[in-house]
Amino acid sequence: MEYNLALDLKVYCKYKNISLDEFSSLANVDMSVISKIVNNKTIVTDELLEKIYDVFYRDNFDINFYKIEQYKLTHNVVLFHGAKEKIEGKLSLDYSRKFVDFGKGFYTGETYEQSLDFICQKDRGSVYVLDANYDGLKIKTLTVSLEWMIWIAINRGRVEEYKNTNLYQKIIKEMEEYDVIVAPIADNRMFTTINDFVNGGISSIAAINSIKALELGNQIIFKSEKALSQLKILDRLYVCKNIKRDALNEKINRINKSESFVRDNYRKYIRQGLYINEVFENEKLWL
Repeated sequence: MEYNLALDLKVYCKYKNISLDEFSSLANVDMSVISKIVNNKTIVTDELLEKIYDVFYRDNFDINFYKIEQYKLTHNVVLFHGAKEKIEGKLSLDYSRKFVDFGKGFYTGETYEQSLDFICQKDRGSVYVLDANYDGLKIKTLTVSLEWMIWIAINRGRVEEYKNTNLYQKIIKEMEEYDVIVAPIADNRMFTTINDFVNGGISSIAAINSIKALELGNQIIFKSEKALSQLKILDRLYVCKNIKRDALNEKINRINKSESFVRDNYRKYIRQGLYINEVFENEKLWL
């Protein structure tokens, strides 16, 4: 799917109550080019995309938020996917990496901001808006918990030394039963904490309490072909460089602010909860 620049340009002009001629002057883009865009008679270059969407941004009109709100009015479940590159053809599980939070799958988020977080450092990154239908799907829902951390640790290949334990094998089998997994997002800072737990440096309670302060909302992972067939692309949203810059700055500030809180929780809960070896040696302690 290409960007819908023609529609976005019309929406902007209608919302701002200006003509295409006025926009041509505002953006310093020849009117003949604008005319070709709105009539879908030209190939839109990356340079032109950036120029026009940056005008929207500088004029304090977030076209993406505007369109998202319209989609929410007409669709039951609207999800988002941050993509490093354009998605070619139909959605597929084959493009997924294996060693990610919940294994191979198509990863989506609940909000546009979550996807911005993912693509803010990707020059060609964009955000896809999707319509989801959960009818007939088997769904697993996780919260920030010991179970959630263990699922992530297994999928990221961080606890291979325990793969012959009953708990490890039980979780591997359970993962295969679901079409969709709904679980908290684990960004790099969260995974650092999970990794500290997996390496035996902190307890489960210290890790969980630290991560709860960093929650970014849920990710929804479509794990089966059946689930993926019920997920449809509605739009591809262009994200200009200035929006990515602001998103990156916000991300950095959030991580920086969290550091002291995380370390305080490490110390506060150091003797509470289970350590990684205790989890796998006796699953009855926490199940």
